[in-house]
Amino acid sequence: MKKNSFLQYLKNTFWQFIDHVTLNKKILLLTVYETVFWLLFFATSYLTSRILKKQAAMLGKVNFDQLKIFTSQELTTTNITLIKTFLLKSILILSAFAIVILLIYSIIKGLIWLTLFDKKPTKACLIQFFKLHLIWWLLLALPIMFILAGAQPEFRTYFVIFFAVFYLHATTILQAKFTQKMSLKDAFADILNIGIAKIHYFVLPYAFSLIIYWLLTRLLYLLPSGSIALLFAAILIGLLFICWFRNYLKSVILEI
Repeated sequence: MKKNSFLQYLKNTFWQFIDHVTLNKKILLLTVYETVFWLLFFATSYLTSRILKKQAAMLGKVNFDQLKIFTSQELTTTNITLIKTFLLKSILILSAFAIVILLIYSIIKGLIWLTLFDKKPTKACLIQFFKLHLIWWLLLALPIMFILAGAQPEFRTYFVIFFAVFYLHATTILQAKFTQKMSLKDAFADILNIGIAKIHYFVLPYAFSLIIYWLLTRLLYLLPSGSIALLFAAILIGLLFICWFRNYLKSVILEI
């Protein structure tokens, strides 16, 4: 990139950022959607954990003294039945949990992105969002499981951090381009065409956004440490920042 072009890019990126340093009704509406998603997520997670704990109580009937794997002694039929039943029910419960979360996630994110693009939410659109996220999660699931299983314990934390950053970056582009074109093929292609091939265009927007987040978190120091007000303010600031950032990044993606 030539010097003049680079300076022009810096200028345009800065003023684009300044234009988005605002809070409007759309961002407030997005914050409501985001809040509903997290409430439903935690409620579903809590309910699932209660069901799993109830199923785990079944294992109290298992005679673990008989479970001597490294001897020739066989497990009793009763113990085998109890363990198989627990494992089967746990798999079914976790599968149902994943499907419900995927459904909630797809509906709420669909509403958020359709609102950002001023598009009317319809049943057909939300079904397409479900397909989008189902394919995306399936594409990521197997590589993640293999890497986590094979990675050295000391490197797993770094991998989780890397994956979280990649997921947020790639998913935002995927959702934005899908909402714009309503094409699964084009949306996934743009992860490579924009998200990776043109990742340098995101450096400044991410840097500017981190500055905004840092400034917002400074406000928390005005509240008493450990208070309910501090917790509520931290959650509110986090939700508002996520929604503002999504709106800002949408304009960045469309400019690339």
